[in-house]
Amino acid sequence: MAESHTSRLFPHGDPRNGYVDYLRAADMVDNDEMRGFMSQSRKTGADWKRLFRLGHPAMDRRKLAIRFKDVPALIQEGNRKPVRSPYEMGAESWDFLEIRPLKHVGKVMEVMGATSFEDFSPKKGVRLLVELLEFAERISHDSVLHLLVGNALHSYALNTFSVHYEATPMEDREALIEKIRDLLARPTIEKALLGERRFAILHGRKAVFDAQ
Repeated sequence: MAESHTSRLFPHGDPRNGYVDYLRAADMVDNDEMRGFMSQSRKTGADWKRLFRLGHPAMDRRKLAIRFKDVPALIQEGNRKPVRSPYEMGAESWDFLEIRPLKHVGKVMEVMGATSFEDFSPKKGVRLLVELLEFAERISHDSVLHLLVGNALHSYALNTFSVHYEATPMEDREALIEKIRDLLARPTIEKALLGERRFAILHGRKAVFDAQ
């Protein structure tokens, strides 16, 4: 069995660090089922079943929401804690294997937010999108790649909110707008560039060492 992202980057654990909860969620979605959903592929099966799924894409989204229903709790838990990334703490591996699963975690949050709106639960939908925005910002600090993934997840949340804007009560709209203002005030881009510099310095040192 392949090593989990959590054990690979935090071999000794770190229960007070929200990044560990994010990685636990990433481990949960790092499988063929999630990758198939993201690539819009369909499992081979009877033609009528395949055509039904193609004609009713919401069925796949709801299946995803049920399959990964435990993901939001991990993200909410991580968002309530301080976050220190493994790279900030001097991780030995800088291959960023967890980047794609973290993006998939964000997609699960977006899907579950959207289905909450569709089920006439706008408060739950807004709550999930707010958690997604916070998660996206917190994983954006380690490199330009992390920043781009975080920006993509912000787009997921805002696109979903825009589709359901009219169905959202005014007080819930204000809660989401307030979160966006909070995020815009944070030095996210600066942190990402500092992380990129840290990576470049470490990568350069490793290249020199390998050449000796």
